[in-house]
Amino acid sequence: MLKLIILLVIIFSIAYFVFNLFMSKREHGSVKFILPIMLTLLIVVMIFFILPRFGINPIALFQNIASKIIPFISMLRGIVG
Repeated sequence: MLKLIILLVIIFSIAYFVFNLFMSKREHGSVKFILPIMLTLLIVVMIFFILPRFGINPIALFQNIASKIIPFISMLRGIVG
């Protein structure tokens, strides 16, 4: 698992540097969003590798959280509309 995390960090780092190489000649508006996106993807991948080892199904966990949030979204739509 540690080898996979190191591989992902290397892949995201290479993608970041290649993107900066091409974006250095253009506007730097979207460059500041790359690092947070890479870190978020890395955390999500780690969640899907670590949680099953503790007996927690991450897909069921996300479905459970989403089922609790969706009623609030429909209430907000009723308040706005």
